[in-house]
Amino acid sequence: MALTAYLDASVLVALFTDDPFSHQADLLLRKGLPTVDISDFVAAEFVSAIGRRVRMEEIPRDQAGAVFAAFDAWAAQETRRIE
Repeated sequence: MALTAYLDASVLVALFTDDPFSHQADLLLRKGLPTVDISDFVAAEFVSAIGRRVRMEEIPRDQAGAVFAAFDAWAAQETRRIE
């Protein structure tokens, strides 16, 4: 049976932004999990969390665009979408 990890939005935000938990999230993925699952709901929560950071002026809009592009590229290559 293959090991699978389901990532929630808080882990994704930590992976793609400067976050207090970025180091731990990066270590989790460096463990070489064979399958990483994310759902469309979690992707929507991620977008919402990044949008909130833009509105709160924690990150600039252009940085958010780069975060979304990096997430999309990573998700397309490294994850399996579940419903």
